[in-house]
This record gives sequence, structure tokens and C-alpha cells, in this order.
Amino acid sequence: MFARKADDSLASFAKRIDEIVAKNSDKNARGTVVMLAGKDEVKPKLEAMAKDKKIENVPLTISDDGEGGPAAYSINKDVAITVVVYDKNKKVTETFAFEKLDAKSQDTAIAAFCKVLGVDPPKADAGKEEKKDDSKKKEPD
Repeated sequence: MFARKADDSLASFAKRIDEIVAKNSDKNARGTVVMLAGKDEVKPKLEAMAKDKKIENVPLTISDDGEGGPAAYSINKDVAITVVVYDKNKKVTETFAFEKLDAKSQDTAIAAFCKVLGVDPPKADAGKEEKKDDSKKKEPD
């Protein structure tokens, strides 16, 4: 994934990818976040993101090529997030360009990632639904 802004939505998405990579290490699942920004500008944000979200399986990196990114990828300079999904043969299966990483765009990219792994995508709100269900339970009178 190539990103231009290190914010909460990127942190959330990186954490979701991190969890999928951890659960699918037997399938050689991999993910990388590449920031397209100046090193001094985003390095402290990435370090805090990794620590706060406990991102351990997805490297949070900064492109040496700056805001343009690696020339071979021809990344649109007007797009905030570019997600490239590869299969096990390193063939690109999907490419997404998002203006923002809202829940819908995250789910779309995660579904494509899980598809190449041959697994079902995790439910983003599974934990929240369980909590809601627990709150509806009543104690016997």
C-alpha cells in the first residue's frame, strides 16, 4: 500500500492487514505500508502508529523516492491511497486508488487480499457486535 498521509484511518487499516498477515503466515501473507512523504515529516508518526496499534507483521516504511513514489509503479499523484494486491506468483491481481480509507474502501481492499490468500475476510465489526449482544442480555430477576 502506498499512502500520502499517516492518520488514524491508515493506522486502522494497517492493523487490520497486520492481523491478517499474522493469521496467515503459513500462506506467506505479506503486507507493507509505504509512505510517499518526506522522511522527517512522517517517521515519528509511523513509529507512534506501530507502537500504539502494536503493528508487528507489516513494515511501515518511507519511500526513498519521496512523494512521487517508485517510478515503476506510476502512482497517481492526486490519489491519497494506492493499494496493490499480489498473488503468490507476485502477479498483480488488483489495484485500488482511494481518496480516503473509510470502512468501505478498507473492506474492499481486504477482501481482495483475502481472496488471493484463499481465506474469508474477517468481519470488521465482529467485536463490536458481540459487545452489543452482551449489553442486550438481561440478568434474571
